[in-house]
Amino acid sequence: MSNGFLRGIIIIGFIALGLAILYPTYKWYYVFNETEREIGSTSQKEVNNLIEELEININQIRNALKNNSEFYYILESSKSSKVVLDIRPEKRDYNLNLDFERLKNIINKVNPDYNDFKSLEESFNKSKQYIAKIAEIESYRGIRNRIIKLGLDLAGGVHFVVGVDKDELKKIIEEKYMSLMDKNKIIDELKAKNYDPKTLAQEVDKRIEKLLEEKEKRVETEEKESIDRVLLKIRNRIDQFGVSETVIRKSANNTITIELPGLKNKDAAKEVITKVGRLTFQLVNEDLVKKTPLEYKDAKGIIVNKEYIYKLKTELPDGTVLLWVQEQDKFGIPRDIGVLPVFKKVELDGERIKDARVEYDPTGLPYIGFDLDSEGADIFAAITKANVGNRLAIVLDDKIQSAPVIQTQITGGRAQITGSFSLEEAQTLSAILRAGSLPVPIRIEEERVVGPTLGKDQIEQGLNASILAIILVVLVMLVYYKWSGLNASFAQVLNLLFILAVMAQLGSTLTLPGIASIVLTIGMGVDANVIINERIKEELREGKGIESALRLGYSSAFRTIFDSNITTIFSGIILALIGSGSVKGFGVVLIIGLLANLFTAVFITRFIYDIFVYKFRIKKISI
Repeated sequence: MSNGFLRGIIIIGFIALGLAILYPTYKWYYVFNETEREIGSTSQKEVNNLIEELEININQIRNALKNNSEFYYILESSKSSKVVLDIRPEKRDYNLNLDFERLKNIINKVNPDYNDFKSLEESFNKSKQYIAKIAEIESYRGIRNRIIKLGLDLAGGVHFVVGVDKDELKKIIEEKYMSLMDKNKIIDELKAKNYDPKTLAQEVDKRIEKLLEEKEKRVETEEKESIDRVLLKIRNRIDQFGVSETVIRKSANNTITIELPGLKNKDAAKEVITKVGRLTFQLVNEDLVKKTPLEYKDAKGIIVNKEYIYKLKTELPDGTVLLWVQEQDKFGIPRDIGVLPVFKKVELDGERIKDARVEYDPTGLPYIGFDLDSEGADIFAAITKANVGNRLAIVLDDKIQSAPVIQTQITGGRAQITGSFSLEEAQTLSAILRAGSLPVPIRIEEERVVGPTLGKDQIEQGLNASILAIILVVLVMLVYYKWSGLNASFAQVLNLLFILAVMAQLGSTLTLPGIASIVLTIGMGVDANVIINERIKEELREGKGIESALRLGYSSAFRTIFDSNITTIFSGIILALIGSGSVKGFGVVLIIGLLANLFTAVFITRFIYDIFVYKFRIKKISI
């Protein structure tokens, strides 16, 4: 049996690896109770809040130690390697494995004048609680990150299809232009510019006609483009739901499909999704930024050191707030990269923006140009005159989207934001500015709740269908191919194991179409084994020996199996690339299943035959 031992090790290794990968999935769905699964589903926002509270209390301990870093890390004794205290700022996992009396003794030596031990004991106990809570959440989340996720059709949850309320949008635009087309205002503006009274009436009519054309064009443009701004807003807000398998995608008829698996509070989700965001311009507190140590900031002057951020939150002066700065990653998903201290006072409201667009400088680099109404232009001129050299933060839903430096006073109501923008970044920022100029009214086109009971029933039905399919396959193969059929059936069980293991490793989401794809793959696997067994039978009928029949049977069958699987894999790739939602899930599972099928139907079944032929020296195959 050539290389038999090595092949056996490879197969056993794959089986062991598959079982190890699937163990977290088994543990999550069949061992953990509902409470434990809820802990593992805690959102990053909630975790950040806990970390923030922990940092506040840890800082109380550091202050009691007179911020002497020499005492941030303490071993149980000089002869022991056990850590009893570790509150170093660079460490993410703090350690408070000592009682309060020992900490008190350390503080008395370091800071003899300290006497607020009652408050310190409260901070110490809270810190221990937060450390334990964060560790528990991270433990369960670590397991959750390694499981097969369930889609909306299996886990239950909420499904929304949202669109732009075009009637309301048109009404908002008309109201916005109504004040601009006020004859008295236009006359006063023209008189201020010393227009000839004889041509004044004619000029007013021209202005109104131009504004009417502009309004109609704006309505047409907004109906087409506003859905992209809605998509941006929803993506910015979705993290607070604590759902990691969310689906947010543009759909037909200028709508957006939102799926939140496992979410139970439909009304809360609906309120957050349909809320109209507010865009504001607020000045950055540059004095606080300058006081921040250089190593705690990135090249753009954004504060990125988390420990310093938490410390800074406890020391903010009145009238200042810390806001997170967002950037879009390469997939278009908003990510928090750091914070900037900004003044709470809103210098300019986004509703003062008339329009925003991407423009290009003489070298071809994109920048963002935007126009303000007359009142906004006056306010902006005053702001920019008084704050040259400072940054003006553009804030949407309490997140800083950009913080350009004011380079000079800007008058006339036309401004531009320059920088090393990519075209995608410039388009995103201009869309954000337009979102401020015109809050888009969102309408729920469709809403559906998939209850957990329905999801459970569907899972059971899908699993029962898969098990029934495997049982029928085993019975048919046993009846028709005898013990060779058992070999093929064993290969299909391993095929199912490998499919689920790969899905868990890739973090794939299992849906009902995915289960259907698994059943289809089992059928394809059986088909491959039928071809192999028929080729072997043909060789045996021609009088070939067992060894020759196996070799020739597998050799002649492999090309047919390979061709049929590869062509179907290409179909799966197309479904995975072009399709979305359930169709995409079907394609992904199909690709995984067919690749696993090539391994189990050919490699593993041949190895089992070789064991009986070369190890046990059988004289006849039961086929």
